[in-house]
Amino acid sequence: MSVVVENLSLEHRTKKQRIINESSSSSRCECGNWFVRYGVCTTCKSTIDKNQGRAFDYLFNGLQLSHEAVAVTKRFTTSVSCSTDKKLHLVLDLDHTLLNTASLSRLTETEKYLIKEAALITRDDLWEWTTEGDDDIPIVSLMTKLRPFVHGFLEEANEMFTIVITRDESTDMKTLDLVLAHERGTLIVDDSPDSEEKTTDESENDGGLANVLKLLKEVHSAFFRIADEKELESQDVRLLLREVESNRVDK
Repeated sequence: MSVVVENLSLEHRTKKQRIINESSSSSRCECGNWFVRYGVCTTCKSTIDKNQGRAFDYLFNGLQLSHEAVAVTKRFTTSVSCSTDKKLHLVLDLDHTLLNTASLSRLTETEKYLIKEAALITRDDLWEWTTEGDDDIPIVSLMTKLRPFVHGFLEEANEMFTIVITRDESTDMKTLDLVLAHERGTLIVDDSPDSEEKTTDESENDGGLANVLKLLKEVHSAFFRIADEKELESQDVRLLLREVESNRVDK
C-alpha cells in the first residue's frame, strides 16, 4: 500500500526531530536499533533488515524506525501534544473528504454546468485538467472540486488538532501505522464508498464537513474537560467518540 502523509501543523521537522531525539534518549543502553537510515543503525552502525522496522520516508529519506521505537514515539508524541498544546491528532483522507475528482465523461446532465464554471476566474474551488489514460482513451479529462467549507474546516480544526492528510488508493486498507501518534488521541475522517465522485454542491453551514467539525469540537471538548494531567493520560478518543455519538442519538 502506498501512503503519503503530510503534516499541516506549523511545527514541521523541528518538532519531529525533537520528539525523535528525546524518545531516543530514553531508550535502553544496549542498542535496540531504534533508528535506521538507509539500512544502517544510526547508533551502532550495524546493517539492519527492512523487516525489523517500518519505513518513515515522509519524515526523512531512508528513515526506518523499529517497532519498539514507533510505539514509544507514538505514546510520547500524544502525551506532549495533549499536555502542552491541548491538541489531538486528526487524520484526513484527501480524496472525497477534502476534495472530489470525477471524469468529465461521468458527469450527469445536472452537473455539466460545472465545465463552464471551471473556466471562470471567480471560481477558485474548481479545476478542469487532463491526465494520461490507456490505449483506448489516451487522454482523460477530469474535474476536481474542493468540498464546500474546506478552508473554514481546516482552519478551525487546526486549532484543536495536529492534522495529517493521507492519500491512499484503497479505502479498505487505511492504517494508523505511519501516523506517529497514539490511537487514544487520534481521530480519522475518511471517505465512504457512496461519496465517490460527488461533484454537486453541499451546504456551507450544514454540509458534510460542517457536521464533522461539530462532532470534532464535541470530542475535543470532552477529551480536555478534565484538568488533572494524570487523568488526561487515561483519556481515549475512541471511547469519547462513542459517548458523543450515543448522546446525539438520544437527543
